[in-house]
Amino acid sequence: MLTGAVLLIIGATGWALGRVRPQINVAMAVMAVFGAITAHSGLQWAFIDGRLHDVLGDPRGAAPGAVVVLIAAGEALGLWLPILLIPWAQATARMYGALYALLAAIAAAVAFYIPEDLVSLDVGFIPTDGPPYLLAAFVCLPVAAIGFAAGWMRARHDMDDEDRMIDRALQ
Repeated sequence: MLTGAVLLIIGATGWALGRVRPQINVAMAVMAVFGAITAHSGLQWAFIDGRLHDVLGDPRGAAPGAVVVLIAAGEALGLWLPILLIPWAQATARMYGALYALLAAIAAAVAFYIPEDLVSLDVGFIPTDGPPYLLAAFVCLPVAAIGFAAGWMRARHDMDDEDRMIDRALQ
């Protein structure tokens, strides 16, 4: 149930990003992705001996399930923070991009800490040493891409409507 909600929000985030129709600086976007992968890998290496669930409480045990969001936000900081800070597009697009990375991390954390939420999937592919945050960022891309395409088309439709109204006003 929680995984479905997160995937729905990922699709909505893609839709919102598509509505923004961002002007992307490709070189800076490549740098943001490279920075996110590098920062995330470095932070994962730093968390090898002490994971955040040891500090905040393990959601598989007595800790509340909402702790999953805090764990994902902290452990995947290297994924979403470079996307937010590196100027690859306007601020709104960077915000939606960072939100996507955070939501993908939450989906990975839910799959790791609450595997019974994935009743239709075999959870044997999930590593035992921690949530696969980077893998989730790539696996969730099709959901966000569908939302992005829908938002892009809706923004285009709205622009066509505005053009028609302007043409009528000028006649």
